[in-house]
Amino acid sequence: QTIKFIIEDNEGLLEGYIDGVKSKSLISASGKDEAELIKNLRMLIKDYQQHEGANDSAYQKINADTVKFDTRYNISAFFTAHSYLKASTIATRAHINTQLMSQYITGKKHPGTKQVQKIETAVKAIGKELLNVQFA
Repeated sequence: QTIKFIIEDNEGLLEGYIDGVKSKSLISASGKDEAELIKNLRMLIKDYQQHEGANDSAYQKINADTVKFDTRYNISAFFTAHSYLKASTIATRAHINTQLMSQYITGKKHPGTKQVQKIETAVKAIGKELLNVQFA
């Protein structure tokens, strides 16, 4: 089972919530990095299932130990979680003005679908390049 999980940035702390589970309840967690965030989320799902959500059929179907998360970042959270990446380099590769990218990261402006796709394509291209690196 795979569940969509949205990660956002809250002043340097990652926060995430489950999206797409047909329930009246929204389960969210926070953490210093993605691993801690997912660990906390699994714990909260189990707690919810045992207590408040004991009768919530949507969450009772989820195995908190084995569920996979389809993780989606907003732009700000991505650069918080991957602070080793240089935003200006990704902006250049994505053909986006560096000042505009900075505004996306700080939340002053929000990228549209086309801009998000350009950023995602640039990041994935860097990932492919890194996969092919070999040192002598």
